[in-house]
Amino acid sequence: AEAKTSHPSFPLGEKFGFSAAVLKADNYISRHNAAAANLATVNALANNWRFQHPTRPDPYDSGILATHNDITRRKKEAKWTEKITQYEIFEGYEEACKKKIEEACDESYLAT
Repeated sequence: AEAKTSHPSFPLGEKFGFSAAVLKADNYISRHNAAAANLATVNALANNWRFQHPTRPDPYDSGILATHNDITRRKKEAKWTEKITQYEIFEGYEEACKKKIEEACDESYLAT
């Protein structure tokens, strides 16, 4: 869960996790801002903040050039691999959340 919550689409995610994707925006903003008030490194969210659903990164970073030295290329590849990992973890949590909702709801409700 810790890796999932470092995704940039989840400000203060280590505290609230996947809730940014499922709570109403004003509820998430007020909870986030209440928690951020005690943290010098976290900024409050604007009232018009909205969750931005992340998109899957390309398999390879087009910004990695053949002219980069070996160390730079490896650092960039490691960052890109972490970006892909974060997206895949996010996707897994999203799927798990959907399954939990389906399990909790009546089949006739889901059919409408």
